[in-house]
Amino acid sequence: MTDRGHIWLLQSLRGLPEEHLWKLLLFAYVLRPRKNGFEISRRLLATRVVRFRTWTFALENSILMPDDILDYLDEKREEVGKSLQRVVMTPVFKFGQYECRKSKDFVFDYLQSLNDVGILPGSPRFEKKNYHQSLSAANNIARHVYANHDGCACAKHSGYKQRAELVTQLEKCFEKMGLCLECVEGVLYEGHPAHE
Repeated sequence: MTDRGHIWLLQSLRGLPEEHLWKLLLFAYVLRPRKNGFEISRRLLATRVVRFRTWTFALENSILMPDDILDYLDEKREEVGKSLQRVVMTPVFKFGQYECRKSKDFVFDYLQSLNDVGILPGSPRFEKKNYHQSLSAANNIARHVYANHDGCACAKHSGYKQRAELVTQLEKCFEKMGLCLECVEGVLYEGHPAHE
């Protein structure tokens, strides 16, 4: 039976509703496959906008898991949100340090593009997006490339591609997004799923 359960957990998780992902996470918690639990929690975190602790479905369907699993997921969700904001704002900090008009225009255009697609941190539209929605929006920002600015310190960023860089960095956030079920229980082991 356990073997069939592991096979069932290997199904494609892409596009599954939160409720289905929650049931899979519960099943993974019972079976204890490290990678599956990490991957399922990652997909769940990528779809969730609001707190887990307030999610009625999870509250009613978590009897086999530790009570504080929702708190761990909420902590991870907050961490993911901060990482997304940091990644999205990196070009602003990178180019905002220069006094030249070229870098200031680049920052302005970048912020305008973020606002246009709804992922400007601090905006109401950004607050309502989950990870997948943010990544999808990032794929729609303008394709500005920072041109060479001879004689200025900002020239070291010549060729910077804002869309490609943003999408790459957001995808790296996804790699670290999962929750280690063993850590939830305080079990220490080497080789967390994100690093295997």
